Amino acid sequence: MVQSTAEVLKERGTRYGQFIDQAGIAQGIHMMIEQGMKVTGKTRMSFHCDELEAINMIVNKLARIINGDPHYSDSWRDIAGYSTLVADRLDSDEQKQLEQRSEEDAKSTESSSKRCLEEEVPNP
Repeated sequence: MVQSTAEVLKERGTRYGQFIDQAGIAQGIHMMIEQGMKVTGKTRMSFHCDELEAINMIVNKLARIINGDPHYSDSWRDIAGYSTLVADRLDSDEQKQLEQRSEEDAKSTESSSKRCLEEEVPNP
């Protein structure tokens, strides 16, 4: 059965509280984050797009928890999910960098070994 928009909004309002209140909480948190970025000298360009989006989604989930039902586990799981998405990407990026460095080190070692061998061979 497809719910009407009015039914969905009523259900969400019961779970998360009034949207205007939740929005005010979320915007307050966003302003604090922006201020913190100014203090530390970070800009939006300091972050990857997935990090910024995860921060935004986590803030909205926090605002829902504060304004609505703090015992609704789905909101907490969503926060963990957004954090995990970013952490997994960071771990993957780090692994790729380690693999790339390992390949570069192997090529460098191979090149150095080749030079050493060439130096050891006497010229006729």
